[in-house]
Formats: sequence, structure tokens, C-alpha cells
Amino acid sequence: MFNKIIYISILSIGLSACDAFQANATVETASETAAASSAPVAPKKNLLEDRDTLIAAQTHLQALPHFAGKPVQVFGNIDFYDGVQPRIELSVQSPINPDDIWLLKYEHGKWSSPMVDEEEELNAAQIAPHLTPLSDIHFEDTIHAAQLWRTKAAEVNAVWQEPYHVAFIWMPKLKKRFWHTAEIDAVGAQYYLSLNLDGSIWEWKKL
Repeated sequence: MFNKIIYISILSIGLSACDAFQANATVETASETAAASSAPVAPKKNLLEDRDTLIAAQTHLQALPHFAGKPVQVFGNIDFYDGVQPRIELSVQSPINPDDIWLLKYEHGKWSSPMVDEEEELNAAQIAPHLTPLSDIHFEDTIHAAQLWRTKAAEVNAVWQEPYHVAFIWMPKLKKRFWHTAEIDAVGAQYYLSLNLDGSIWEWKKL
């Protein structure tokens, strides 16, 4: 009987220790979960100032299998957007049929499948004056344009001071390629900002 009592006591102690261990494990798990949930979340990068993403987007565009190593010819302009739907939108001449223009969008780290722009009814000869080799464009140049926009927006106390749109523009009539930004809206005034390809200001004026 005495041995039985000792056995039961030892068993009770063992169960108590096991319960205590499980309780401690539960507390530790809860603490880890709470710590993880309270850990600071890295702020979202503005696409217009995200060098790594911009360079990756340009590199991946040239590497798309649709081009099979052929040079990419950009048709007209390129639009870079931040905001609720960060993305890059552009048109290129089809490497398969030079009379076609393809529409492409870069979003969530990848390019969409090309879609033929049915609204552009041009032939290759008409398309040619509107082309810029991708190799002559540097997506990361949007960083300088966006940061200059931010500086100018602060100077005029703009209503919105986070850059959200930068575009690469080709104007055939002027034979000029440049960077253009979204208009800057201040109280009672709007401003226009464009940059030369070397980053210098081409136009900065009140509209």
C-alpha cells in the first residue's frame, strides 16, 4: 500500500510538471504570436522611387520570350504609376508583325501577356517615327523625376505631396524625348514640371 501511495504521488507530480510545461509552452507561443503581430511593418515603397523594381521591370521586359532576344521598340510613351494600383504601362512594336502595336502592363512583379492594340491602325512605316529603343530608356530615371516633383510640391505647399505619376514622353513634331510628371495642385494654382533626359528641368511653370 505504501509503495502504491508513492507511485500515485510520483505520477501526480509528473502530471503536474507536464501541465506546467504545456502551460508555459502556451504562454510562450502566445507571446511569440503577440510579438510577431506587433512587429513593425516595412512601409510600402513608392514604385516611382523603387530602384530595384524599376530595373527588374526593364530587365524582365527585354527578357520576355515574345521578343526572342530581339531589341524591344517602345511605341510612344511609357506611364509609371504609384497609388492604389502601382504599375507600368507601355506599348511596343510587335516583333512578329511590325504593323501591330502590343500593349503591356507590369504589375505585381510581372509583365502581362501582350495584347494587340486594335485602336492603332498604322502600318510599319507610320509606326517607325514613334519608336524608341528600350535600350535608350532608363526606367530608374523616374526616381529623379519623382523626387524633384516632391521637392517642388513642398515648395508650393501642394495639396498632395506624394508623387504618383511620371511618364516618358516622345514628341515626334519636336523630335524630343523627355520626362513629364503629374501636375502639381496647390491652393488656387497648378504647376507643370518636365525634365530633359539628362535630369535638368525643361519646363517648370504655373498653368
